[in-house]
Amino acid sequence: MTLLSALTLFAALAAMAALPSSSVALVVARSAMSGVRHGLAVALGIVAGDLIFIALAILGMTALAAELGALFALIRYAAAAYLVWFGISLIRGQLRRGQEQDAPVARAVRGGLPASFMAGLLLTLGDVKAIFFYASL
Repeated sequence: MTLLSALTLFAALAAMAALPSSSVALVVARSAMSGVRHGLAVALGIVAGDLIFIALAILGMTALAAELGALFALIRYAAAAYLVWFGISLIRGQLRRGQEQDAPVARAVRGGLPASFMAGLLLTLGDVKAIFFYASL
C-alpha cells in the first residue's frame, strides 16, 4: 500500500465517520442506558468490525464476496434481527420505567461489556453501507 492510497483510505474513512449512521445511534443508546463504559465497548466493536472489513478488502474481498455471498447475507440478517430485538427491549424498558414510581436508574446491559462489544461488531459487519464501501476498495 502506497502512501497515497493509505491517505485516500484515511480520507474516505474520515468522511464516512463524519456521517451519522446506525452505529452512532447504538453508541448513544448504550451510553445513555448503561454508561460510558458500554458506549466505549460498542465503539471498540465498531472499530473491530471496520478492521475486519479492511483486512477483507486488502485480501480481495470481491473474490470472497462472490464465494461467500450467503455468509454476508446471513450476517446482515442476524444483525438486523439483533437490532429489532434491541429496539423492542429499549421500548419495553422505557414502558417499565414509566410505570415505576422511583427515579430512573441506569440498568446494566445483559451480558455486560462483551455484549456491548459484540453489538458494535455485529452492527458493523451487517451494515450494508460498510459492505459496499469496503467492497468498492
